Amino acid sequence: MSTLETSNPTAVEGRGPYVGLTAYTERDAAIFFGRDAERRVLISNLRASRLTLLYARSGTGKSSLLRAGVEARLRQVAERNRAQRGAVSKVPVILGSWHDEPTERLIEAVEAALVDIVPEKPLINLPRTGLVDALEAATSIADATLLVILDQFEEYLLAPSVEAGGRRFADELAECLNRPELRANFLVAIREDAYSRLGDVFQSRIQNVYGNYLHLADLNRIAAEEAITQPIEHVNELHADLPPIEIEPALVQAVLDQLARSDEVGLDPSDGGVVVRTDSADGSGGIAAPYLQLVMQRLWGAEVERRVADDDPVRLRLETLAELGGAGMIVRTHVDRVLRDLSGADRDAAVDMFRHLVTRSGTKIALAPSDLAEYTGCSEGEVRGLLGHLTQAGVRILHDVPPSPGTQTPRFEISHDLLAMPILDWCARA
Repeated sequence: MSTLETSNPTAVEGRGPYVGLTAYTERDAAIFFGRDAERRVLISNLRASRLTLLYARSGTGKSSLLRAGVEARLRQVAERNRAQRGAVSKVPVILGSWHDEPTERLIEAVEAALVDIVPEKPLINLPRTGLVDALEAATSIADATLLVILDQFEEYLLAPSVEAGGRRFADELAECLNRPELRANFLVAIREDAYSRLGDVFQSRIQNVYGNYLHLADLNRIAAEEAITQPIEHVNELHADLPPIEIEPALVQAVLDQLARSDEVGLDPSDGGVVVRTDSADGSGGIAAPYLQLVMQRLWGAEVERRVADDDPVRLRLETLAELGGAGMIVRTHVDRVLRDLSGADRDAAVDMFRHLVTRSGTKIALAPSDLAEYTGCSEGEVRGLLGHLTQAGVRILHDVPPSPGTQTPRFEISHDLLAMPILDWCARA
């Protein structure tokens, strides 16, 4: 996985190829590389099947693929069809936040998708009498089929329910799936360790819930190489009038070699040490997409800092990877590196915040600045200042997520599950 934000103001001359672990959230500026085959299969299944299950181990880049690859491509096609034909046949919708009442959150996501696709209706209020009623109204307004992506569904299954009367969303989703006349297809994406829970939750609600499933593995070597080189090629094409960004072929191969070694990366939650990862069923050694993104970001930042003048060309070199200690060292020390310059007071505040944002088992929790201020005893201004630092490009320990229903204040959570254990380890040593 790799994404590109061509409009990101922190990129050198507006053209940094490796910007942010969550670059896909900048929807209109995100381009996805390295997962073309998987993207095509997922889009085909979503278009053709009422229910598709996608499961993957944490760290495979599942959310990035769904957002920057699948949903962005479907939206691009819908917008093109509307411009050329005056109508759309498919409307993509994605929901990946499960900290609040999910039925309401999904209806809001559908309303937002319709506004993007049906611009002549700037205000759309769907009925709140049930999910089926809301989706039927939406398909009528758009005269199209909804393609609904439910990402990170494990958060719904594993987190304490916020719904009155139990798992109401599961009942409503099952009702939608069992309504053949409803013009809506669903893709449920879930972490591998929670996949078996789907059968328990939907038992007797959905017939043959596991009838159509896909498994997303780590990047193979070819896809990982594309994720390194293609963003640079694309940026150079966009800025043909500027000195091209260069990358040494030997660096590409070294990064792939080091990240494919299962003992090079990862932290064991039991003791903070190195853990052996099984990266593919046959032990061939896949490459975890977030680790690849993190390594390339670090290399990019180091080479940018090395330049004498702002208009000097950037060349990514094998020598720099060695100076940084190799790919494994970059991954293992990322949290320490970006937090080491915090003042004593900010370090103490960050420890308190992280203990509320990450559970002891490594589960992430989204909280508003006001909540964090109350829990930590810091002023809200102090909390917001620290959040600003932890979310900035080059740090990206946290990112913002949508507000709770009925509020306007964004909340914050750790930017990826893979950072949970390094953060807990840092807190124990801080």
